[in-house]
Amino acid sequence: MGYVTPEQRHDVGDRALIGVVSLLLLLPVLAVAVSALATDWYSGLVPSGLTLRWFATVLGNTAFQSALARSLFIAIGSVVLQVLITVPAILVAHCYLPWLDRWMERLMVLPYALPQVVLVVGLLGIYANDPLVLIGTPWILLLGYLPLAFPLLYLPLKNNLRALQVHELLDAGHLVGAGDLVIARRVILPCVAPGLAVGLSMVFALSFAEFVFANMLVGGNFQTLAVYLFGQRQKIGQVTAVIVVIYFAAMWLSTVVALSMLRRRPA
Repeated sequence: MGYVTPEQRHDVGDRALIGVVSLLLLLPVLAVAVSALATDWYSGLVPSGLTLRWFATVLGNTAFQSALARSLFIAIGSVVLQVLITVPAILVAHCYLPWLDRWMERLMVLPYALPQVVLVVGLLGIYANDPLVLIGTPWILLLGYLPLAFPLLYLPLKNNLRALQVHELLDAGHLVGAGDLVIARRVILPCVAPGLAVGLSMVFALSFAEFVFANMLVGGNFQTLAVYLFGQRQKIGQVTAVIVVIYFAAMWLSTVVALSMLRRRPA
């Protein structure tokens, strides 16, 4: 048996620790997945049987299908708004307006420093009167998620920007006759693509699964999947488990799409 160096022992120990922590984190997810497939799991450590009947019941329900479509619309719309509004604002502030960048860093904590109920009251005050009366419509959710998800995009994108010599890249591009938009599209954005993909994945996850804003701002007028799940809480447990599994699947799929886009981007 060969000699094992202290570094190799530490590496084995680190891998074992990561494996144990990962297993502990996956256990609740696996338990929910098994519950969604169980015919009956009211006694004992294992279910009495497995079936796909609950998935067929949920997926065939028109109310669920409508709620899922609404949540996907809100999540994709939030991602598009972040790309059109937040990403350019972060880039402009970082490159040209350091005073605005400093204010962004300070304001970033507000959506999580204040209770969501307080934020909802503020949104109701803004969008309940002319000229924008958006109460009960999906548009108030899209506009409400814009500041709520801002920190999730700002942090990873800003960390990538700090690792770049942005001003040197701009100066080099100007020397060869490239404009700022061309430099941003062909140089800066590809360099910050990892942070952008991570941030947009988290924006999608937040907008897809958020409950407080959806319940208080639109409620039954535009029932999202989170509101639908809340209404199913007193019914069969397997039905609720199926909806949670679909939540996990949507989050996993959004992460896979983001990672696949990064792998296909040109070097």
